[in-house]
This record gives sequence, structure tokens and C-alpha cells, in this order.
Amino acid sequence: MLPLHETDTASSWVSTVQGGQSVCLHPGNGSAQLCFVRSGSLSIENTDGHRELDEGDALIVLEGAPAVVRVDREAEIVVFLLPSAPLGALQALRDANVVLETRRSSTVSILGHLLCALSEEHLNGRSVGDFPQQLAALVRLHFQAIVHSDDSNLWTESEQVIEGALWDPDLDPAYVARAVHASLRTLHRVFRAQGTSLSAWIRHRRLEHCREDLEDLAMSEVSVRTIGARWGLHDPAHFSRLFKSEYGQSPGSYRRSWAQSRQSEHLAVSGAFDRRTTNVMALAGNR
Repeated sequence: MLPLHETDTASSWVSTVQGGQSVCLHPGNGSAQLCFVRSGSLSIENTDGHRELDEGDALIVLEGAPAVVRVDREAEIVVFLLPSAPLGALQALRDANVVLETRRSSTVSILGHLLCALSEEHLNGRSVGDFPQQLAALVRLHFQAIVHSDDSNLWTESEQVIEGALWDPDLDPAYVARAVHASLRTLHRVFRAQGTSLSAWIRHRRLEHCREDLEDLAMSEVSVRTIGARWGLHDPAHFSRLFKSEYGQSPGSYRRSWAQSRQSEHLAVSGAFDRRTTNVMALAGNR
């Protein structure tokens, strides 16, 4: 296995990895590495396990997340050394390497075409200039577009999982992460972007369903304890504390206040109807 700096290098920021080689990508301070599969395929081994990359895919390796890359014999791989500063957000978002599927259709899919052109120039022995800062900025834009789409899907999938499992007392952030096949770190980031946390959202949805049940006249004979347990809140005292913190009243008080409010509304409507009927009858009698 060869470290990257021992591979053939034709310029200060572009390197070629020969087919059939295995290399360790491990950028130093202030740098990142972009490994682009111009043709063929390669396999990656890192802290996330094992993954295959095909033609057109790219791998971003940031500080603290080294990766062993095993290149197929017929593959053409080009590695670009980039400044890590423009990619700082990537480090904050992920614990490990980032795969960019540059063949995706998006407004910044030009990245894939640019990498292909730079790779071809380099492999043909021609100068590719020196603009790693600009390339890093374009990578960031591409990644942000992908993350935005992925985050939207994760939020939707997580909501669906939560709504379908509110009854389960074991429902917690780890439960949701397993169900949507995402890391806890990623899910926490997705929920922070929505102005909440995963735990807070689970609690909020449970309490909202409890509140709706307490307002439902068809469930007026169902005990408060049973309603809490129905939505995964099996400890009555804990349920009462959470509900009061959210709505300002205990579940029992809320139910009574709601019933009284509905009764007052009903009486007000009935009174208005009676007055209107009396007026109509009076008018009729005067004709």
C-alpha cells in the first residue's frame, strides 16, 4: 500500500493514482483531498465501513477521517489537493468522508464536467492551472445542494416514523435513526435546521395527540392516564408535568376547561338562536 504522496505527481495540487494500486488518503492540516473516479471503479474503507464508487463519483476526505482507497486495475483516478477552509461546513456536518455523486442532475452538476476536463488535461500531461480555492468553493456548493435535498427527505421520513410509533414507549432518537438508516448526528442536524430537536419533536407530537384526545367528546369517559399511555407516556406524573409545561394546565384541568368552554359556546349559540326565534315570532305576530 502506498501513501498518496508517493504516487506520481505532475503538479502541486493534482495527483494520479494508477490502476491496481491501494493508497491512503489522509490530508494534513488546512487541506482536503478530492478523489475523482474518471473511469472504472474503486472501493473505500474508512470508519463508516466499505463502499464502492463508480465512474463520475468523487470522494471528499477531510482532516481526521482518513480513507484507504483500492483502485481497480482498469480504473483512472485523479486526486485534487484542496484547501479545507471553504469546506469547513462539511466537517461540521459529517464525522467521516463525503461522497459526491456528480452525475446527479442539479444546477451545480457542472462540477462533474469540470473534474472530467481537469482529469483529462492532467492525464494527457497538460497543465491544469492552479485554482484549488475555486474548485473547493464549487464542491461546497454542490454538496450543499445535495444535503438540502437529503435533509428534506430525512425530515419527511423521520416524521413518518415518529407518527407511526408514538404509542411505543421505546421511541427515542436512536429508534428513529435506526428506522431511517441515518446517524444520530445527521438527524440532530436535520431537526436543528427546523428549529427543534429530535427528542423535543417526539415529545411535542405525543402531547399534541393527547391534547386532541382530551378535547374529543367521544373520549370523555377515557381516563387521563389511559390517554397518556395511548401515546407512549405511561408514567401519569411525568405525563402531567410534560403536559402542564406545554399547555399551562394539567391534563385533567385542561379537559375540564375545554369542556366548560365548549358548554359556554353551546349556551351562547343556543341563546342567540332563541333570541332570533323570539324576534321572528314577534315580527310575525305584529303583521
